[in-house]
Amino acid sequence: MNKKAVEQLVEEWAARYNQGAGWVQEKVHPDFLWIEMPSQAFPKGREGDYDFLMVAVEGNLLRNPERKITLRRVLACGTDEAAVEWTWQGRSPAGGEMSFKAMSFLEFKDDLLIREIDYLCYWNVAGDADQFFNEDGSWRVEAV
Repeated sequence: MNKKAVEQLVEEWAARYNQGAGWVQEKVHPDFLWIEMPSQAFPKGREGDYDFLMVAVEGNLLRNPERKITLRRVLACGTDEAAVEWTWQGRSPAGGEMSFKAMSFLEFKDDLLIREIDYLCYWNVAGDADQFFNEDGSWRVEAV
């Protein structure tokens, strides 16, 4: 793949995420590996394969049907990988607005996403922190 093709796949990744879980079947490689580094929501981080991602995406859709990501910029791009900055927006379990900024390293194979490493950088829970997190900072809602 060339750099332009990778940039296009990154844009599709962001656009398809906003359309629902169908993007996983269409744009994710069967040998996919997802790594989400530790964050406020998941202090131990998360790691999983294609099926794990599908469960996480479907659970996220149930909790946040209006959630969306906005691709802020592609920081670096090679022949099959990219470093991207993006923002996630949705609602907290208490109904308040919530967002976080993130960096992801994406790797593609056969025009499909085969590896994603996410670094969630910032949380904004619009005053709902006491309803969103437990006192120890762990995620209050059961999440995949």
